Amino acid sequence: MQSHFEAAVGHRTRTYNGVMFDQTYGALWCDVRPSGALELELGVDLGDRLDVANTRNGTVVGIGPEVTWRAGRHLNLAASYEYQTLDVDGGRLYTARLTQLRAVWQFSLRTFLRVITQYADVGRDPSLYLEEVNASEEELFNQVLFSYKINPQTVFFVGYSDTAMGLDDGVESVDLTTASRTVFVKLGYAWLP
Repeated sequence: MQSHFEAAVGHRTRTYNGVMFDQTYGALWCDVRPSGALELELGVDLGDRLDVANTRNGTVVGIGPEVTWRAGRHLNLAASYEYQTLDVDGGRLYTARLTQLRAVWQFSLRTFLRVITQYADVGRDPSLYLEEVNASEEELFNQVLFSYKINPQTVFFVGYSDTAMGLDDGVESVDLTTASRTVFVKLGYAWLP
């Protein structure tokens, strides 16, 4: 099943803002291909992690599964999810979740269409931060990209993207609201003198 497993455990000393931290950490990564069309991945991150916003040690737990499916000669679909928490003295500093969906249709060797959607959701305990932060923030990003390779040195791109944001500062909350929209055209080429 073309499997690959990796594990790491270690201890390190890090210095940040003039403060020295002793950290113990561990990570696990595995990748399995049950068929030529399907790939499953999982990453796990555990141990001590630096809270750079407040210059202190914390304990991280992170899990990141991903699925890639080659659904025929032209279509490639992928879904991934990242979940991470950081605990410090006093409680949970934050919980972060990131979801991404990606689809690529390869028309030919020269042409493809790609669609990406990402959703991020971060919840925080503002009482554990030295600076003022929002209790929660969310962001939704979408992108559509068409690419045509004119020759090996020249590529033409046409695309659209938008971003929506929402937040809760503990007093007032704002639902996901479109913050930006972009339509773009790009011509990339290699200059050979």
